[in-house]
Amino acid sequence: MKNVLAVVHSLVALTLRATADGPSRFGPEFSARLGALARAHDLIARADWQPTDLAEVVRAALAPWRAAERPHGRR
Repeated sequence: MKNVLAVVHSLVALTLRATADGPSRFGPEFSARLGALARAHDLIARADWQPTDLAEVVRAALAPWRAAERPHGRR
């Protein structure tokens, strides 16, 4: 649990730094980062904590930002 809290603390610090020019962006950005952590955790937990495909974990973690890069209406 201590490690999870350290990761969440890091997510807050990174998000604060990334949204310094627009504090109103903190909520959505932090939610996206926390969601990415949750998706990565889910993938690893589903694999019963055995080795997991790193590319799949990275894709899941970056999904919110990759979706924002796509032109509207395209997947």
